[in-house]
Amino acid sequence: MLELEGRLTALDPEASEGLKVISYFDALIEGHASFEVLLRGAATLCGCASGVTFAEKVIRVDEKGVRTHSPTAPDPGGWPEHPVVGDGRAWIERTGPAHANDEIILERLSLALSIAIERSTPASGSRAVDTIIDSTESLESRRAASTRLQLGPDEACLVVAEPARSAGAHGHYTVVATPAGTVRATILRATERFEPSGPAGIGYSSTPDTLDQSWASALASLRLTSSREPVLKAEGLGGITLLAEIPDSVIKLNPDLLAVSQILSDSPKSVEVLEAIAFSDSQRAAAAQLGLHHSTVQSKAIDLSERLGFDLPGAPGRQRLAIALYLHRLSTNRFM
Repeated sequence: MLELEGRLTALDPEASEGLKVISYFDALIEGHASFEVLLRGAATLCGCASGVTFAEKVIRVDEKGVRTHSPTAPDPGGWPEHPVVGDGRAWIERTGPAHANDEIILERLSLALSIAIERSTPASGSRAVDTIIDSTESLESRRAASTRLQLGPDEACLVVAEPARSAGAHGHYTVVATPAGTVRATILRATERFEPSGPAGIGYSSTPDTLDQSWASALASLRLTSSREPVLKAEGLGGITLLAEIPDSVIKLNPDLLAVSQILSDSPKSVEVLEAIAFSDSQRAAAAQLGLHHSTVQSKAIDLSERLGFDLPGAPGRQRLAIALYLHRLSTNRFM
């Protein structure tokens, strides 16, 4: 993340600041920050007062981060605002033109507040999901949580991992701060229909007792997605999900990954050719997929082989390239 921030700073200072806002709120979410701390953070970042109303409560801090008495919420539309869970809303008291990062500050504040509200509710389904997918929780605690969610002990279930900001949240879910960003974990019965609105990883089907493993496979699958494969199932990936268990510090030193990263840095659109070659049965199939003549793809494969340091035409070369591309996804995919 720090490396990405550094690159963005050089290319686009505003985008870099936006990424820092996301990282800031992710850290607060992971640290289970209180409502007041979240609002204080937003007030500090935007330089103006911020507030939230939910369940007939109103909490407001001024531009200095000091909590103030605010018996009623401001009129809708009076300030820039964003909805929070339970028909609540968060706002920032900006006067005059909006600043560059106001929108993203308000969006991340609302997400963080929604998570805090879910966590603070005693009978919250979110808290039960947190427990079920946490491998450090005892089996007794996870079974008690599954009972609260009315999941039968032998019922086939699975976990779906999506970026937290994805639309269409439904069912029993929670939001988890992961090394790959803020991710929504949703528990579904295996018979339930699931139509993702964006990138998604679908974990192994299991009973409630082992949904922590389904969550791990779902998160790994999400991290392996791409624009070519926006939805991936752990059952279809098999052992490939184990790549997600390799520490980032080891992944980034892999020579095949370094070669692929350099190619994509020089020519981002090369990813289409690399993926077509890696995931097609032959170069002719890759050419058909890309809408190019076979000889053109063959010429590109020869050039790429020289840059990669291994031959692409055969199956071993394609498999090696596929692994390098999966490692690239793991090292670069970040969800917000």
